Amino acid sequence: EAKDHYTRGHSERVTGYAVDIARRLNIPEDDIRLLEEICILHDIGKIGVPEAILAKPGPLSDDEWQIVKQHPKIGEDILKHIEFLRPGLSIVACHHERPDGKGYLHALKGDEIPLLAAIVSVADAFDAMTTQRPYRKTYTKDEAIEILKVNKDKQFNSRVVDVFIEGLENASL
Repeated sequence: EAKDHYTRGHSERVTGYAVDIARRLNIPEDDIRLLEEICILHDIGKIGVPEAILAKPGPLSDDEWQIVKQHPKIGEDILKHIEFLRPGLSIVACHHERPDGKGYLHALKGDEIPLLAAIVSVADAFDAMTTQRPYRKTYTKDEAIEILKVNKDKQFNSRVVDVFIEGLENASL
């Protein structure tokens, strides 16, 4: 967030959404604590992405996109030296994986994606869609919900999407 003023508060909001989703899914409290500790750092790998790419006002080139796609690995490499965070490294490494296998870094599919990473994926995407970014318009809450629904089982875990939307509609999020 220090490198990209558009994302100020992003990690805190994503963490709040993710913890709420995890509670609604009855995830064990120890896993929720781990999620909370690591989720705030899910994008730490963007330290390794040049600011000019992060703040670019238009589409990224293929080369720029390849650089951005390395941020989960960079984050994992940074955090692997912190012993108490090691159990949550898959959250950082896999938060851009997709059920259809078109995600990154490892092109994991479906249940290969750790549930906590799938939770962060939904929370991260919703916050990114509903906040101002230099490279696209800001979506309303309803537009973002529709995008999540349309992309269930493609980009997002359907169970996580359903629980998240239920939370939004019940105003707990």
